[in-house]
Amino acid sequence: MLYGEASYAFIRLQEEIIKNTDDHSIFAWVNQPGSYFSHGLLADTPAGFSSSGNIVQIKDSAAHPFAFTNTGFQLRLRTRKLENSKLFLALLNGYVGLPETRVGLYLAKQSVGADLFERVRSYDLGRIRKSERPRLKEMNLFVNQGPD
Repeated sequence: MLYGEASYAFIRLQEEIIKNTDDHSIFAWVNQPGSYFSHGLLADTPAGFSSSGNIVQIKDSAAHPFAFTNTGFQLRLRTRKLENSKLFLALLNGYVGLPETRVGLYLAKQSVGADLFERVRSYDLGRIRKSERPRLKEMNLFVNQGPD
């Protein structure tokens, strides 16, 4: 760890893990309840994973690779725009409990017409039931990791 790096060391660790896996559970962390600020896809501290130990990865043959770019994380995920909202719910390849209910992330579009998003409502993981999945739309997303 470099002097003064603080949470960036943990972010760098996650970036290294991502280079060797397609497991979306790296994105399935949560902040303390009441945290309404936007975030990137990576957790600031290991504490974000304290309630994520029961997420089971689904080996999905249709899963697309993801990568860190100069714009942010590039992912291709199935999403659903939430009614009466600017929010999207993006499906991850994992579940908690029964495989019929998958976990997802809440994302907000940063600008009109662009595919740039930020993670919001990071205090919660969304749930997507099997019956809802046919309505999901596959999207190419860039998710900003946050301020430098």
